[in-house]
Amino acid sequence: MHLNGSLHARENNFDFLRFFAASLVLLVHSYPLTGRRPEEPIELLTGYENGGAFAVSIFFVISGYLITSSWLNSSSPTSFLIKRALRILPALALAVLLSVFIIGPLVTTESTGDYFASSTTWAYLLNIFLATHYELPGVFDQNIYPDVVNGSLWTLPLEVMM
Repeated sequence: MHLNGSLHARENNFDFLRFFAASLVLLVHSYPLTGRRPEEPIELLTGYENGGAFAVSIFFVISGYLITSSWLNSSSPTSFLIKRALRILPALALAVLLSVFIIGPLVTTESTGDYFASSTTWAYLLNIFLATHYELPGVFDQNIYPDVVNGSLWTLPLEVMM
């Protein structure tokens, strides 16, 4: 109950659980990304083969409940699709554009001319349309997973499909 006596429709723990699951994804993914996969704590604690998959599963299940609620509260399938697109696509477009036009040119090992002349640079923009491309030329090519700019992009086509 709020001070005015009304019950707020979103008084639940889904936001906390989504935050927890997303934080867990970041935590467990940090171990393989830094070359310390055998030390990943969820796997050590639970014996589950991949703590990242466990965390992503939690996140997807919770998101499924919330998306179902959105569907049930929409006036039409078109209304639902518009709400989903407005929730996902603007942030995705911003992340992709920042990666291509700000982060990429700042950290690439290629010359700026070669970076922008590469078809790989322009193919990365297809992520905005949920066509997953991980590479930008010369960006993060020395990382443990070379050339992967944003490995999390794989989840979005699945989320949209579901």
